[in-house]
Amino acid sequence: MIRTSVRLIAAAALGGLVHTGVSSADDSCERVEYVMGTMLRVTVTATSRADACTAVDSAFAVVHRLDSLLSNYRPDSDISRLAQRAPEPVTVAPIVFDFIQETLTWAHASGGVLNPAIGPVVELWGFYGEAPSRPEPAALKERAALCDLAGIELDSATAQVRLRQGMQFDPGATGKGFALRAADWSVARITGTRTILFDFGGQIYYRGDSVADHAVLHPRGDSALASVVRFAHGSLATSGDYERYFEQDGIRYAHILDPRTAQPVQGRAAVTVFARDPFVADALSTALFVLGPEEGAALLDRYPGSSALFAEWAGDSIRFVTAGRWDTLETR
Repeated sequence: MIRTSVRLIAAAALGGLVHTGVSSADDSCERVEYVMGTMLRVTVTATSRADACTAVDSAFAVVHRLDSLLSNYRPDSDISRLAQRAPEPVTVAPIVFDFIQETLTWAHASGGVLNPAIGPVVELWGFYGEAPSRPEPAALKERAALCDLAGIELDSATAQVRLRQGMQFDPGATGKGFALRAADWSVARITGTRTILFDFGGQIYYRGDSVADHAVLHPRGDSALASVVRFAHGSLATSGDYERYFEQDGIRYAHILDPRTAQPVQGRAAVTVFARDPFVADALSTALFVLGPEEGAALLDRYPGSSALFAEWAGDSIRFVTAGRWDTLETR
């Protein structure tokens, strides 16, 4: 079911709420570090501060290891080596193979709108650099031909991955969610852990012994919220046109591309997805940003318990469209 509404919640009215539910007592531990190209904040409460800090250390160890393996900004990562050595097969770490395999499963389930092979087109638009611009149509058509998912071959017996010459594997649509899930598994093994809160470049993952409120920021309001939802276990992932973009000839071009056209998605400011699994939330936020509320409804329905909040442009204003079970989560 899809419900349309128009609303803007002032952050001041909510006391500046961002997310609540994590204790500030002596049994908690928190740390912030730059990893995977963004900031990761990990807050854990446990039966003792020592256990909480052990859990925080474990979470960062997992994410830093995945950064070394999955980052396409690091020339020595497994993901970068795939493009460097194409079309030769490359043996990757087992966890990297699992990541690629799961991402490809999602890519096919989405009908290709989540496309980890979109890297050559993103690069041509300049979103990997400091000066993005609109490319020439002929060059764009040539690059788009390199984004065929059939050009990625997997061999599970040897953990080898082969890309066609010129292809790149872009982990951006699922990397944070995969890392959050792995970090959660690691923290969950620490004795006495009670509450976990990750804020990974805006993607929230929370698991606690009671429900907590979590806010969704308005895509055009620095001091406003679009929604507040309440849950005890799950993740909120947002894809938006404000993260990386440029304007040319009066048109705003954001970094999320529609693989079917090789063009930036237009008419949508943001999509926030709730799912218990942070990987699912991350993947769905990208796919639904491309599809929109009407086309995306069928994909969302395939993942029970998931829901979405779309911020759609309507002229010069934004209207919010909810889908799935968002209404049952929302408190304000």
